[in-house]
Amino acid sequence: MIKETNKTEFMFTDSENNKLFKKYLEGKISSEEINIISSENSKLLNILDKSGKINVAENKSEDEIWNEISVRIKRESQQKHSISPLVRYSISIAASILLAIGILFIFQTKDSKIFAESGKQFTVNLPDGSEVILNAESEISYNKKNWDNNRTLKLKGEAYFKVKKGSKFTVETEKGNIQVLGTSFNIFSRNGKLEVKCFTGKVKVYNNTQNQIITPGEEIKLEQNSNLKKFQFENKQIAEWTKGEFYFDSADLKTVFDEIQRQFNVKITLPEISGRKYTGFFNNKNLEQALQNVCIPMKLSFTIKNNKVEVNENFNY
Repeated sequence: MIKETNKTEFMFTDSENNKLFKKYLEGKISSEEINIISSENSKLLNILDKSGKINVAENKSEDEIWNEISVRIKRESQQKHSISPLVRYSISIAASILLAIGILFIFQTKDSKIFAESGKQFTVNLPDGSEVILNAESEISYNKKNWDNNRTLKLKGEAYFKVKKGSKFTVETEKGNIQVLGTSFNIFSRNGKLEVKCFTGKVKVYNNTQNQIITPGEEIKLEQNSNLKKFQFENKQIAEWTKGEFYFDSADLKTVFDEIQRQFNVKITLPEISGRKYTGFFNNKNLEQALQNVCIPMKLSFTIKNNKVEVNENFNY
């Protein structure tokens, strides 16, 4: 990491931190990692962001790349008439980082990728002001440079969207696409399943064979035969999981335990539970309470050791 000293100079603590900046520029940095570097390196990240907007041809040498960065820096400094020694020093560090970690590869990267790790939720502000809340173990990718012309992103996992009104907004998933103009909705796309809930506005859900329009209080589920089927749900204006609450209605028990794993970043070992359904809820504030909420009505017991949970049939409450 780069730290600011009392003398307002920047210094590297170790080479491992270059990897964080590389991931930042590639758009593959996690929510936890970006918090680590952004708190102490906001000026430097701003410089790196500006440098990342330079279009560099694949066959350019490092000298040519350096020259292009230098021209950009000189142009911006002339426009602002003056530049402080601290910022000038930060720019030199930024340029060194860009060259040291493989600038050719970075500048050729088209899509930004943002991943919420296990046990974390992360809010992403898109270039048009739209907001995405990523659930744990979920990822979005999109093209920042072309966003104004093409509001399209890819989703793996689960996310809640609040879309600003404007041009067509499309979310691509493994089993189908979702299209809106300006609305709020939730998408669950995991393990071959697709569920879409509309909270405000209208949402179009489509795949290779059919499409459906849903309005507030309606949801679409992808059936095993690939049909998109419409259901009603109690519209509370926002997806409950964004508040740490998880509700289930005749859900596969394995799906419920999968969600507990994601929320608490633990590994759960299960007995044979295929075909069993669960109706109830848990929140992500306390692991033991969450397990009790699920296990007791299902007549299961559990033990917790470090970050591992063993669930078994020996019901002893």
